[in-house]
Amino acid sequence: MTMKACFPSVPLEASSSFAANSESPVRAWLEQYQSSEFRFSEAQAAALSRLLPLLVCGEQSSQWVFYNESQRQKVHSIETNAQDDFERIVLDEKYHEQALECVRSQLAEPVDILAIKRRSQRFLPL
Repeated sequence: MTMKACFPSVPLEASSSFAANSESPVRAWLEQYQSSEFRFSEAQAAALSRLLPLLVCGEQSSQWVFYNESQRQKVHSIETNAQDDFERIVLDEKYHEQALECVRSQLAEPVDILAIKRRSQRFLPL
């Protein structure tokens, strides 16, 4: 089950052009393990079920940080290479989110998931 996002999705129109050529190790991990079943001890599963939502929210927040910077670069006509780099980072952060979500989706959702997400939303910038 996919967790409801902490933050709205970043528009990926620019980043999607990099997806086909991505050499991200996280993308490679996703391709290899996305359909795998992960096994954890009860204690590990309990800890991960509380930690992974925070990490997913962090990845969503970081996508916005780098997306906003890429847009700033575009508006101010600053170096194009820097803008491309920021867009690649946005895509890589999306892969991180997907990988964390891949693992998180196999764990029981904590009863206080909304409180966990709210805390991360207050802590993380959008």
